[in-house]
Amino acid sequence: MKSIIFDVDGTLWDSTGMVADAWNTGLMVFPMIKRKLKKEDLREQFGLPMVEIFRNLFPEIAEERSEEEAAELYEEIAGVLYESQEEAMKLESGILYPGIEKTIKELASRNKLYIVSNCQCGYIESFLEKTELLDYFEGHLCFGDTGLSKGQTIRKLMEDEHIEDAVYIGDIEPDAYASKEAGIPFIWAAYGFGNVKDGLYEHKINNPEELLELF
Repeated sequence: MKSIIFDVDGTLWDSTGMVADAWNTGLMVFPMIKRKLKKEDLREQFGLPMVEIFRNLFPEIAEERSEEEAAELYEEIAGVLYESQEEAMKLESGILYPGIEKTIKELASRNKLYIVSNCQCGYIESFLEKTELLDYFEGHLCFGDTGLSKGQTIRKLMEDEHIEDAVYIGDIEPDAYASKEAGIPFIWAAYGFGNVKDGLYEHKINNPEELLELF
């Protein structure tokens, strides 16, 4: 296996505390939303497409408006929350999972590493800058870049980078289905945010350093 493609949230780091605080700051612009987000709320959502995340977090927006009005307001909310998040990430950082830094550096010495996420543009770049891991990854792609499903985004990365043999590492069941859509094996990072049913993953790892035994 020459190429390893990683998810970010729940796989490489946990940024839910920082993002929850930043989004709560942004939500002050929208008095109709009374909910105060906690990091646990985001752990249940991270990894899903962005539109789906906001619909899950703020269903009252869709219930009280027409489909077109709700879509416009969700888009407005997303813009404000992302801006608040970007400002927060200039000062704060998520938390790398124990062993990630060592694992990434060792893997990069013998494999090509990439990132694919359902996040917005700029998030992966901020992650790489904050963690000082930029030099260990060959490339990355996200939903914000492509507007495609995660599986299709994985395939596009593979086509763009001329990758023939790869594996995807993620922490939630939709990551397993994305890997299947992309036609590559899936490794479940069981230390992350979600659960994955038996039969949907090639391997299960309970900590990042177990990857060093697989590759």
